[in-house]
Amino acid sequence: MGPPTPSSTLVRARAIVRRVERCNRRDGAVARVERHRFFGNFQEALRPPGAYQATVLANSPLAYWRLNDASTTITDSTANAHNGTATAGVLLNEPSLIATDPANHAIRTIGGDRVVIPGFEKIGAAGYTVEFWVKVHQLPTTCCQNLVGDGDTDNDFFLMNYILGPDQGLVGAIRPHYSFGNSPVSMDSATALQVGNVYHIVTTWDTSVSVNNAVIYINGVADRSAR
Repeated sequence: MGPPTPSSTLVRARAIVRRVERCNRRDGAVARVERHRFFGNFQEALRPPGAYQATVLANSPLAYWRLNDASTTITDSTANAHNGTATAGVLLNEPSLIATDPANHAIRTIGGDRVVIPGFEKIGAAGYTVEFWVKVHQLPTTCCQNLVGDGDTDNDFFLMNYILGPDQGLVGAIRPHYSFGNSPVSMDSATALQVGNVYHIVTTWDTSVSVNNAVIYINGVADRSAR
């Protein structure tokens, strides 16, 4: 499974990146990071307003970006202050992706537009959980599009979660990338994301287990497991 080269895919998302042991995100609407555990946040999103955000914060994430900002300064809702900056092409105040949280907007990106979080590099060695909401407006036509990533160079794919184009496999599949020393190094979801639909994605990596230590969840259901 090859590494990704960004392509021009239009994505709107709300993301949460948790940390099983770390997290970072890119295209979306709420992001968070926390330590090694997966919670039923998809189910919480179906409850009355307030339940979803409260559940996220109760999990003590390393970072949580609601992406509801009025300016290009993207605020971390935790006390850890992993604040970031949206590039000029990021569209703010897009419609929410969570029906029970309509007041919290999303962001929309295309191509190289992104939210950059400084100082958020290689957060711990025990693995991670990345959690995000995404709505795809256009699927990649070549390689892929990064959704959440911690990479700084062309060969740095740590924590990267991307959506695949035809050059990489099943178009619309989600591929989390773990580590070149891990087994698996990466894996693809069995489900392909479709244009116009909203998805809740969670990818986990638990390095307390040496192999077969990763799971991809889509809409609250384990879609692909290496366990």
